[in-house]
Amino acid sequence: MILFKSRHPSVFQGNLKKKRYFEGWYFKLVSADGEKILSIIPGISLSSEQHSFVQVIEGKTGITDYIPFHVNAFKSSEKKFEIQIGDNQFSAESLSLNLSGEHFKIHGKILFKESVTWESTLLSPGIMGWYSWVPFMECYHDAISLDHTLEGTLNINDNSIDFSSGRGYTEKDWGRSFPECWVWAQGNCFNTPGTSFMFSVAKIPWLGKYFIGHLCFFLHQGKVYKFMTWNNSKVSSLRHENDQTFISLSGKEYFLDAIISGSISGKIKAPVLGAMERYIKESVDATIRIKLTSKEGKEIFNGISVHAGLEIVGNVFQYFS
Repeated sequence: MILFKSRHPSVFQGNLKKKRYFEGWYFKLVSADGEKILSIIPGISLSSEQHSFVQVIEGKTGITDYIPFHVNAFKSSEKKFEIQIGDNQFSAESLSLNLSGEHFKIHGKILFKESVTWESTLLSPGIMGWYSWVPFMECYHDAISLDHTLEGTLNINDNSIDFSSGRGYTEKDWGRSFPECWVWAQGNCFNTPGTSFMFSVAKIPWLGKYFIGHLCFFLHQGKVYKFMTWNNSKVSSLRHENDQTFISLSGKEYFLDAIISGSISGKIKAPVLGAMERYIKESVDATIRIKLTSKEGKEIFNGISVHAGLEIVGNVFQYFS
């Protein structure tokens, strides 16, 4: 079972006997007209106050809800990614919500169509590559669906919102704690459908010391361009000025430059030793401009994603000055 879970990172990796442990999945939903943006984060916190939860972020307003459930309200399949928290169900193919929080009452079902998944291999079962097999990482990360279309309707505070033909994205994190500092950005609302980008850089504890590690993919026309610590790609530049983050990456064959614009508005909970005791801010309505070029100078892509996600926590920029 341990080997099966390691080969399938989207599946619930923990168990209810674990201590100082968290696991959470991130579902992003953007309506076709861009008027409604939601991030839905189901998860479980196994600390002194064990519980499961669903967080909601409304992208246009930054309003958030944290809705706790009893730990035993969390159910999971051992054979595939399928979890249930109370009357809410989540999988690689759909989500079904029946939530009542301080700010949001949501019920309905959304189907995920035409999902693009990460190509899993024995040496690289998920987006973390061979780091997926390291047993003592503080936090693990995976991209479940790099991009997909949506079908269905949610009733949000007595308003029916049709998400059909919108775009979605799904990822997850699990382990003990989020890093001390990081930048995370994600966008898949480009003019060219089927184009998706994710970037993350963080300070990562390692054998009593630390290193600055990064994950980045760019999906375009069916090809996934990978810029990862584990494939010897480099973050050649990372800086933040006047609500803009500038990123330059270099791989074996390609260069990628990104400019991310937007203020960070939504306030959500994040784990510390399994406990959801840390507050961070996240935007789900930023913009990302991507330029991808070959090392021979040929421009492969130049475009902008709206309705993008962005987190800037702590000062990871100091390691690139």
